[in-house]
Amino acid sequence: MLRILSVFMLSICLAVSARAQTLVDFSRNGTLSASQINERAARTFGAETLPRATQSVELFKVRYRSRDERGRAVVLSGLLALPKTAPKGLVIYNHGTMADRATSPSRFRGESQLSEAQLATLAFASGGYAVAMPDYLGLGDHLGAHPYPLGKINARSAIDIVNPARQIIARRGAKVESRLFVTGYSEGGAVSMWTVRVLERENNPNRRAYSAANLSGPYDLSGVT
Repeated sequence: MLRILSVFMLSICLAVSARAQTLVDFSRNGTLSASQINERAARTFGAETLPRATQSVELFKVRYRSRDERGRAVVLSGLLALPKTAPKGLVIYNHGTMADRATSPSRFRGESQLSEAQLATLAFASGGYAVAMPDYLGLGDHLGAHPYPLGKINARSAIDIVNPARQIIARRGAKVESRLFVTGYSEGGAVSMWTVRVLERENNPNRRAYSAANLSGPYDLSGVT
């Protein structure tokens, strides 16, 4: 009886895991031309800081399946910034603390603003990367509570956006190198650290972090306080 129950529970866990990491739908938010990227990057970072963009970048709102802090199935949202050609690979960018749902990455439509979504798009898309940015639980389209600042929980939304982003890339016929990069700032720094840790434990050959940069994150709150 115990063995049957164990097999049953394992089957449930595998079914939930299989449903996660899948694309629900996506819609076009807007486009940044190469000239817009170069003008904004020069104004924001300095004229000589970043390589000059030579192609436009399409912005897509992504909705995908994931799990919440209790393992329940949820639909989350995020943003994909996609050049037609991204020879360096896909960057998962985890944003910092946000108190306003309207500033979630999926809400960015290409307007000129000092949002993190724009900054990440300018910094990485101009250099030959595609960029996927999860909104996290409790932000974007998900109306639950945001588990702030629990990087281990929020890392799931970062991991689960990888396959949906790649599905969109394939549908759009874009050429993006398979290497995966992980980064984030502030709250997103800790989310990035946990993202890499979970990916290493999963050891999925199709979803390994090539390199990571975790910036200014709350890595040890209990130790500090």
